[in-house]
Amino acid sequence: MQDATRQLHTYRWPELWQAVRHLQPEPGAQRTPSLALKAMLLAGWWQEGELAQACLATYPERITDPLSHFALSYTALCLSDAPRFLALRRHPPRQQAPWMRHWLELEMLGRTAKTAEQIELLRRITPAGKAPAPWACVALLQSNESSRNDMRPLRDWLQAQPLQFRAQDLARALAARCGLPEAYLCAAGQPQRKRSIRPFLCGPHASC
Repeated sequence: MQDATRQLHTYRWPELWQAVRHLQPEPGAQRTPSLALKAMLLAGWWQEGELAQACLATYPERITDPLSHFALSYTALCLSDAPRFLALRRHPPRQQAPWMRHWLELEMLGRTAKTAEQIELLRRITPAGKAPAPWACVALLQSNESSRNDMRPLRDWLQAQPLQFRAQDLARALAARCGLPEAYLCAAGQPQRKRSIRPFLCGPHASC
């Protein structure tokens, strides 16, 4: 599942979807990380709640596979299924990677409009002198879609980042999300990039 994890981290979700789209939550079918990832994409990307719930319902309360646990926790979070989400959080896998826990924490804060706390957490989990991990940018992007979120903490944090990071596609998508002009991405005298960031801002069937 290394390829799936890389696609997840770098927001190559269309590629990941192509790999899992044909899996079906049939009774007695093998419960694999791929089906859990399909549930996650249905809930968090396609916004197909009923289909995501059908996948989620095939799994037991306790999940020992770390990637499946993360994907199903994400699914429950997107579906606002608090009982299932809390049940999964009470029983994390022994080999759960830190990024899985931090991603969900970032998403929870963004989805509850706690954007200042979200950026504080981002600073704590990002090593000094390093750019934030791509998956952290995905979490920020996915969880700050609501118009009720105060974008000022995210905007201030982005403006303080070095140019090398701000020129990346995910950073440009975050800038667009929080209303920063494209010009902020470029140093004086440098041309702006023309590559489209729409795939990072629009859902799979959005008309933006």
